Amino acid sequence: MPRSGRFLLLAGLLIGGVLLCAYLVKAHQLRPYGRYTAPQILARADALCRIVAPEKARLHLVATEEESFRHNSVCQHRWNVNCTDPAGEYVANFVWNADTGTLLRLGHAILPLSASDRRPLGRREAVRREGEWLRRLGIVAEGGEWRQREPPIQDARGWTFSWQVGKSCGVLKMDSSGDMLTYLSLLEAPSPL
Repeated sequence: MPRSGRFLLLAGLLIGGVLLCAYLVKAHQLRPYGRYTAPQILARADALCRIVAPEKARLHLVATEEESFRHNSVCQHRWNVNCTDPAGEYVANFVWNADTGTLLRLGHAILPLSASDRRPLGRREAVRREGEWLRRLGIVAEGGEWRQREPPIQDARGWTFSWQVGKSCGVLKMDSSGDMLTYLSLLEAPSPL
């Protein structure tokens, strides 16, 4: 075979390999893991990231599939989404139950603010703001009910709440002004076996 023929054959094989890899990656992304595909869970994470970090104009999100075992040895499939800014700095992290679509955990980096930038909330206003966060994140329906499991705790970093909605309960943390959600954890109600 002439040299140019071998070159064309090699180039064709290389291009074919690259296209095959791209096809397999795309097929994997479009395959559901639990109830969602990677693009679907990324869209959900992007919407929540815009709620907790509206100051960030451009974001980079990466979704990974995970498995974890609960105390009863039942495997739980999870989506873990990391959100960074264009400089690669951490913005937020989201963890969903892939089988139910329930948001299990949210972590958000808070911006450093001077004490004079925001007025700290009193207890009553902080509880009201907690309800706003639970509604904005879709955990409590508009007009829905939730209750405090324990009295709210205020410290130098902000407020911590232990709440319950139906059979699910969780923890929510926000800065002292209530403007920035810093952490959310949801313990799902046990599913019937």
